Amino acid sequence: MKSPIKSITVGLLLASLSAFSTEDDVRNAVMNARAEERTLIEAMIQQHQPRDIIYATADEQMPLFQISGEKQKKFPFILLMGQSNMEGAGYPVFPVYVSGVPRVLALNNELKWGKAQLPLGRGVSPGNVFARYYAQLHPDTQIGYVQTAVGGKSLRQLSPGGEFYDNALKCAKAAMESGELIAILWHQGESDSGNGNYPEQLKTFVEQLRKDLGAEDIPFIVGELGRYDRGYTRFNENLKRIPELIPNSAVVSSEGLTHRGDELHLSGYSDEIFGCRYLMQYLKMCEPQHAEKFRSTLDKVTAEMIERDNKLITFENPSMTEGESRPFAWDAKGYDFGPLPAIRDTEEYASAPASLRVESDTSVNDYVGTWLKEVRGRKLRITCKIKNDGFDQCILRVAGKNSGFQECFSETVADATNAKEWTEFTAEITVTREAMRDRLELFVSGKGKAWLDDITIEKID
Repeated sequence: MKSPIKSITVGLLLASLSAFSTEDDVRNAVMNARAEERTLIEAMIQQHQPRDIIYATADEQMPLFQISGEKQKKFPFILLMGQSNMEGAGYPVFPVYVSGVPRVLALNNELKWGKAQLPLGRGVSPGNVFARYYAQLHPDTQIGYVQTAVGGKSLRQLSPGGEFYDNALKCAKAAMESGELIAILWHQGESDSGNGNYPEQLKTFVEQLRKDLGAEDIPFIVGELGRYDRGYTRFNENLKRIPELIPNSAVVSSEGLTHRGDELHLSGYSDEIFGCRYLMQYLKMCEPQHAEKFRSTLDKVTAEMIERDNKLITFENPSMTEGESRPFAWDAKGYDFGPLPAIRDTEEYASAPASLRVESDTSVNDYVGTWLKEVRGRKLRITCKIKNDGFDQCILRVAGKNSGFQECFSETVADATNAKEWTEFTAEITVTREAMRDRLELFVSGKGKAWLDDITIEKID
């Protein structure tokens, strides 16, 4: 029987007070702890010689590791590979993925485990969803994921001998020092949709990957491409051969899933379903005792997400009523132009309960936005309320990219640079036909604060 747990609140260190075998085991287990936390742990080793140590975040008491006197206990993790849909391109992003799912970890750029949180500008992936519901099914453990997917890459570019494959191996092997790899989740093929030999080439890829990982029988789970693009029909049919060619593999159906408005990437709602389907395939393969239990969850998630997707006409959350730290669905962001957070402000707004606030005390040239659905070629009437405090420029605009991911459209809806108080704006614009990846953006330049609220978008043609 384990001895009573003693709590220490700095960084939250929990330790039992029974004998511990070696200090080296403890130090190996605290490899991710910050300097001040290591000092605490070492002091406890000297004073109490603890047998079991758990490090956690102060808000959730989420364990990052647990060790016993005999052997360090490894936690399960999954390896995410493929293109942008597995990398994370699903919008909107539910708040739980922004704040961090309890007992879900992610390997960061320093090859250290940390709390899994999606930053502004990063969409959700099936892997995030898999980890979330796996943790729910296993309340006494944690799960990690290693994100190595890269958007826009072909199977050849991701194969052995290239930098992306080498990076995936490096990350996976680092994770295996403290975690146990339980599955590889794969979603790729948009760049190979015309490749009739894809299953055979993927077989060769998987054989080498398993060999390099020292995991010959690791489950390899493949997702179909979105059926909303008829050009992928033959490719998806070809994927059905995967379980015959690759031992211990499965294919996940994309039936009924929808795109986020760009005819390429899954919506955040569909990713929620897709990730649960990936998990169901894993459970059928490895944990059949949990598969039937999870069936009701999968059915419930599917029904709820389809309903929400069907209700989405143009955009979500016009008055910032949903969300926690940032307004729900305001996930789009510029790149490499400076830090600009999206904040759900419950104190300053045009109408209750909240507004979107952007702010920066250093000079920026950036935007925060939300994705628009089915507005290409449409005439829109847009109204909004904006307030600006300090930015040299503050505008609301609609922008879009073409099929080659090049910016091809930008039209100002409101110039609120001089809007020192809440000001209402109205404009009519027409989005060009070539603009198929469209966003509503609050763009600011300089330093200051700005607020946006009460948006309406009407398709009037």
